Amino acid sequence: DSIPRALGFNGGQVQAIAMREQGPAGAEELNAAVKERINPGPGVCAGFDAGDRVVVREGGRLAVYGLQGGETGTVLAADAAGLTVRLDPPALALPPTETSMTSAASEVPEPTDTLTLAAPLARALRHAWVLTLREAQGGRWPAVVAVLDGGSAGALTRAAVLGAFAPAGQHLSVVHGAGGALAEARSEEHTS
Repeated sequence: DSIPRALGFNGGQVQAIAMREQGPAGAEELNAAVKERINPGPGVCAGFDAGDRVVVREGGRLAVYGLQGGETGTVLAADAAGLTVRLDPPALALPPTETSMTSAASEVPEPTDTLTLAAPLARALRHAWVLTLREAQGGRWPAVVAVLDGGSAGALTRAAVLGAFAPAGQHLSVVHGAGGALAEARSEEHTS
């Protein structure tokens, strides 16, 4: 919350990136801490409340909507029955349909940036104030907070560091607890 305040970005323009999903400084635990601070709530549907940032989990069973792992959005509404999520550009969701792929084009529903999920499908999502390095690939945000903890030090390579730093458009903050692993990764020789 200090980056938006100090630099004038809104919360959606700041993305934290963790090297891994699990562990003390992994995306899962960091998201729990961020939710508690930024958007506390009871988690009325699968742990989510209106205002939560979400990402489609890999293998998240949302292919019927045309969505793969890594797509992000914001929960607009949540109740015990399900969620409504506004997807971030460029993602668009297809409404589920029983129309076969061979039907006339006029019967194919238009994609939308809003997705409504029944409660059981909400488990295909997880909180996304903090993305894993893999989920952040190809993304771009005005501000990025890269979390390099000691537990991920063994996974730090030049490519991983570049993947965590490159999405930052105007500001990069590095939370560094990986000891000498960052310097070693940065100085790796690029070989082909």
